[in-house]
Amino acid sequence: MALYKNRYRIESVRLQNWDYSNPGLYYITVCVKERLEILGQIINSKMVLNENGEILKTWLLKIDKRYENVKLDTWVIMPNHWHCVIDITGNDDKHDGGTIPVDTMPVDTMPVDAAVETIHESSLRRRRRRDNRRKMLLSKIIGYIKMNSSKYINLELNQSGTGLWQKGYYDRIIRDKDEYYRVVNYIENNPCNWEEDRMNK
Repeated sequence: MALYKNRYRIESVRLQNWDYSNPGLYYITVCVKERLEILGQIINSKMVLNENGEILKTWLLKIDKRYENVKLDTWVIMPNHWHCVIDITGNDDKHDGGTIPVDTMPVDTMPVDAAVETIHESSLRRRRRRDNRRKMLLSKIIGYIKMNSSKYINLELNQSGTGLWQKGYYDRIIRDKDEYYRVVNYIENNPCNWEEDRMNK
């Protein structure tokens, strides 16, 4: 953990120069804002979805039809978060801009009018990376699910316009077969382990 503004934060596991439109298996976790348990409940070690959870499930299952060369692998919806493995099997011509190069230009090679003082260099790079990441296919997929599920769940809760999901999401590139099976095992057994789950406040 790193100290930032007198608070500890978890270091990002994102690969700085990786294009998240590239083929690969991606493990994703998205949390409800303030970890409110609005998606259902665990009964006898099984997740029972309520109306909100069913809405989220509907949008998760639309991924395969919405995006070419993208498959929803293993997934689970929990009371206040959801996990899934997204399989990008190739570049999807439907997403805007094709492959997005991540900005790795050293500041000292930038044009003079684009240069900034040293103290601002790292924040400028972070902002560029974030903006580029938003154009990548994985971010578009998660944004699609979050935006649409939030819209219809908010209608169900009669609170239109309220932010439902935490900002951002956790992602990890699955590197090999062993890691894939560990992730799948974790996802499939998540309801059984709810009592010990760190997401369970």
